[in-house]
Amino acid sequence: GLLAGDLYEDYSPTGRGVLLLIGALGAVAWLRAFLTAWAQLAGPRQDRPAGTFATLLTDLASWSLTRWLLIVLLPASAAGAIVAGVDVLTHRPIPALESFYQGAAAWISLGWTTPANAGPQRFTLGAICLISGLGLPVLILVLRQQPAALRDCAKAVAAYLLLLTGAAALITAYETPRGRGGGDDGERLNDLPVARRFLRAANLTAAVSAAGLTTEPLADRQASEGTHAVVAALLVIGPLPTSPGGGLKVTLLWAALGGMLATIGLAPAARDDPHRRLRHAAITLLVWLLIATLVTALGLLLIETLTASRFTPPPALSDALLDAASAVCGGGISGGLTHAVTNEQLTHGIRLPVDLYPYGMSWLMLAMLAGRLLPVLVLLRCAAGKAEAVA
Repeated sequence: GLLAGDLYEDYSPTGRGVLLLIGALGAVAWLRAFLTAWAQLAGPRQDRPAGTFATLLTDLASWSLTRWLLIVLLPASAAGAIVAGVDVLTHRPIPALESFYQGAAAWISLGWTTPANAGPQRFTLGAICLISGLGLPVLILVLRQQPAALRDCAKAVAAYLLLLTGAAALITAYETPRGRGGGDDGERLNDLPVARRFLRAANLTAAVSAAGLTTEPLADRQASEGTHAVVAALLVIGPLPTSPGGGLKVTLLWAALGGMLATIGLAPAARDDPHRRLRHAAITLLVWLLIATLVTALGLLLIETLTASRFTPPPALSDALLDAASAVCGGGISGGLTHAVTNEQLTHGIRLPVDLYPYGMSWLMLAMLAGRLLPVLVLLRCAAGKAEAVA
């Protein structure tokens, strides 16, 4: 979601199309790299337990590049067409091509879709993000070849939906009205009754977790600190491994929790547990993602301090953690700090001897690159350790 300019004002329709294509190719490359590392960690096929979701994922690494391109590009095009159609039917004053870009970008987790003020498009994007977060087209295709894994896949899907539901309930509670005014449309989360607030919060959690975008305003104190914390946690956890979204991935989260419980003696830990290596990798990756998020947040706060004027109020720690989690885990969500350190006004000529915005841009780009490389490198390193142990 990080661009050197405004997406809709500084880029032509052709330029946005090129960005969308690059994002789609990046999604394919990321999925292949992650699943290849997962397969190496799982080991030879004869050593994998049959009929499990983890084993199903390892077989995806053998899919051809052409197949992955089709399974990413075709649903992304369909998502774009659906959003454009909804905007036309609801008479939303946005060109159809722009609506197409928004839907397609949501599907491939580009993170540069702008928040939707219109209700129909807000929920349309949320539904698209949920299907993308589940990796539903991938699951359907692979289950046709391995129907024995249906039960384990259903458990993984249910666990993901349970996570989103719990997060939506927390946001609903955190956004209980406390005297704040209404939003731009007069219907901010804390202005709504409980039922509608929960529905909008559920839509937000799907968009955040799967695509790294927000359907509600979060910057400029328009959401509570608790909501910022929940959104940051969803970004770190991420969607299912069949989705191009970043983060830890829900499957690895449960593996990490299982490993932690076994470590402290609250869960059985058999020495011949086929998922023991996966649990170790999940815990390692979780720790590294949290470290990367914290380091990125501290760096953003430092850069903001060095580039801000005396009239700019200091950012909150929750804003820094939210922006850091978004950068590391592949999202385009901000509490306002990202804009502060990459603002076009940080250019020389007006009381500034040099341009200051490249410092924030460079730091965020490093964080984004690290966030995409860490899962692959950690899984490959744990796979190498497994091979050494077997040898």
